Amino acid sequence: MPGQVIGRAQILLSVAYLGAETTALFVYAKQIVSALTQIVAFVQRVEFPGLVEKLRAVETRTSRSIVGAQAVALYCAFALTAGMIGVAALAAMLPSLGLHRTAVVLAIFAPTVLTVSLSLVMIQGLAALGDYALIAWALVISAASGIAVSFLLISWLGIAALVVGEIVFHLVSFGIISRYLRHSWRVSAA
Repeated sequence: MPGQVIGRAQILLSVAYLGAETTALFVYAKQIVSALTQIVAFVQRVEFPGLVEKLRAVETRTSRSIVGAQAVALYCAFALTAGMIGVAALAAMLPSLGLHRTAVVLAIFAPTVLTVSLSLVMIQGLAALGDYALIAWALVISAASGIAVSFLLISWLGIAALVVGEIVFHLVSFGIISRYLRHSWRVSAA
């Protein structure tokens, strides 16, 4: 739900500060990011049994062990991000299509495919460990952070503020989970 809240808040910010045309481009870019992220999520579902096995087999559960167990999903995220940037660059170079502004918006949103995938990798790691409460808290805190950053920067950065807010959302959740893993390992090792 926090992901839905930040998405809705960003739409409201876009309408209020950027207008209908830019909001339409924002929604379009988010739909493409969502579609690409669904591909990564499918790969994650395939990797989930291996992740659970790997986490049961290791004594120290770290960000590295979680990321390493889902390397294919992250490679897929890298490839999809690069593909989105490539398609956006190609569309921008073909002026006859009239897609320059759309292409620019897609290009600036492309990194969010990678950052959301990284966040989802960590969230799936916690799911494999059965720590759903921390997932919920991490998402609530990170969504609030992303909304606040979007709000604070939108007058200055325009639509790029929504990208920055989205990236903050993903990186804060990654950071919270990483910190938890470091702390919980120290506690269990002691």
